[in-house]
Amino acid sequence: MDVLLAGGSGLIGSKLLAQLDLDPKISRIHSFSRSPLKKSSAKVSEHIDEQLALHSLAEDIRPRAAFSCLGTTIKKAGSQAAFQAIDRDLVLSFAMLARKSGCEQFHLVSSMGADAGSRNFYLRTKGQTEAGLADLGFPALHIYRPSLLLGARGEKRSGELLASKIYHSVENLFPSFLDKFRPIEAEAVAEFMKNKLASSADGVLIWENLELHRLK
Repeated sequence: MDVLLAGGSGLIGSKLLAQLDLDPKISRIHSFSRSPLKKSSAKVSEHIDEQLALHSLAEDIRPRAAFSCLGTTIKKAGSQAAFQAIDRDLVLSFAMLARKSGCEQFHLVSSMGADAGSRNFYLRTKGQTEAGLADLGFPALHIYRPSLLLGARGEKRSGELLASKIYHSVENLFPSFLDKFRPIEAEAVAEFMKNKLASSADGVLIWENLELHRLK
């Protein structure tokens, strides 16, 4: 099968790309990015431009699934509007291309607490993205909502590091309450996503942080 992947150079995306590359059932991975991947293989077709090559796919490419690992921070984007342009608008543009190409499944890395009605700008944007995807009519929409991600990034995110330290300093005091907020390895999220490629379930399927830790 052919699959599409946006955000393959990121923390989760790079792990997912490596796992998809090793899957013998996958014949071709179409990677959409704004710059070349650090690691690639003969199985990977790179589509590179500033808009993630979202104009079209060749008519003979009929991918079964698409994975979006796109994401940034407001600090890196430079403004709330620029953040929304990537985490919401670009994701939806990618999803529309996938749907037009016949994708049966769409897989989104979202965030724990995502809610289109949230007062928190970040969580509201993530929720709006989820809602927009649900309107596109994919037979199966998988949404993954991890907590703090663990793994080596190409950039420093001081806020995530501080939150992780705070969590670990108090986790033994409130183990049951804090369990659902437990940080998770990016590798584990990627593996969970890859495994769901074989799922025959339909509809909107939301995988919360606790479920991601159970890795099925």
